[in-house]
Amino acid sequence: MNDVLSALKNLGYKPKDAEEAAIKAKKASKDAGFEEIFKTSLKILSMK
Repeated sequence: MNDVLSALKNLGYKPKDAEEAAIKAKKASKDAGFEEIFKTSLKILSMK
């Protein structure tokens, strides 16, 4: 989860937005690895 947050922040997303998206992505796919959570987080952030 920390890797996902770090990657999103490095792309310029605000920490709060990145954290909210990562939490939603993790809940949506509990057994997912970094790549899936990261991709889902990006999709969530792109809808804002």
